[in-house]
Amino acid sequence: MALSCCLAAGERVLAFEPMGEPIRACSHPDLDVGQVTYDGLGYLSGGTVFLFSCGNRLGQLDLGSRRVEVLPADTIIAGRPDGSLLVIGTPAASAAESDLPEGAYFSADGQRLVIVGPQALEVREASGTLLTRSVYAEHREDGAADGVLVPRAMAMAPDGRSVLIGFPRGLAQLWGVDGRLRHTVRGFPVTSADPADQGGRDIRFLAYHPDGRSFVAVSSDGRVNHWRLEGTLIRSFSTGQFSGSESPQADLSPDGTLLLVAPMEGVPSLWSLEGKLLLELSDPQTGGLPPSPPEAVRFSGNGATLQVQTRDEVQIRSREGTLLQRISRYGSGTSLAGLSADGRWLVGGSPGPEVMLRLWRLP
Repeated sequence: MALSCCLAAGERVLAFEPMGEPIRACSHPDLDVGQVTYDGLGYLSGGTVFLFSCGNRLGQLDLGSRRVEVLPADTIIAGRPDGSLLVIGTPAASAAESDLPEGAYFSADGQRLVIVGPQALEVREASGTLLTRSVYAEHREDGAADGVLVPRAMAMAPDGRSVLIGFPRGLAQLWGVDGRLRHTVRGFPVTSADPADQGGRDIRFLAYHPDGRSFVAVSSDGRVNHWRLEGTLIRSFSTGQFSGSESPQADLSPDGTLLLVAPMEGVPSLWSLEGKLLLELSDPQTGGLPPSPPEAVRFSGNGATLQVQTRDEVQIRSREGTLLQRISRYGSGTSLAGLSADGRWLVGGSPGPEVMLRLWRLP
């Protein structure tokens, strides 16, 4: 696989090849390429095991031994407050009692499992016993009826005591791990003549601020709202105008000072939470736009590097925006690569009847 090696003057390239041969993750010989998807889910605590989904199967990759293990069908992946993942086997996702989870999180004490479903929030004991089930649309503090609310974004508090859920039309709900709705926030109003838009834009990204007292929400049109947890708006600013089909990708730096925003059509950019544009991550090969639309952006866990993933490649950049490495997704077929918390491991996989994983060790 060839990596780009020649950039504009002043840019630094680390042309590292993937480590070893591709690793076979799973095989679906009876399915077409488009029927099998690969998703990189994240890392277990410690960052030495990478979790992924392969079609309807879950698996984990040991980065040291390069061994792949397929997980049982009833496995649920739950998030820890520190951002790492935990593998559990529980009947919590059984069709008789629960919707297919959109996300799952453990409380800080590890005693409760919070499952974000498409229509309701469930709280269960670690053993899987159902404690509470709350339908989002029936727990609006203002008494309004929105009908069925489907989560568009979610985040677990660093202290493991609450979960934020973002919905269409600018609605955010703050839930405790006891299953009680604490606050409802309505933001991102629009002036469209379409009655369906009057409530506001969809929330596409949520993150707790490391101060523990506020959170950041990004809407489908690129507007950023910084809220206190009790619902007071601290600041609101726009990073650009996007249509509903051009919703931006976003991520908040671990120290809570920077916001990385990448529109589907446009140049990724870094913003301060005060609303100041700090720099645009122009592509040195094209003189501006990335080679293809961004599919994901993220900071490493230590905030030293950031990742911009497009349909054609994965770019690793420094916090100052310098392009450190460019990894082509052609040939390797890398899809939704996952950057480890320490910024040293990069894992990607290819969709298709036979899913292959690639592993890079970054400097």
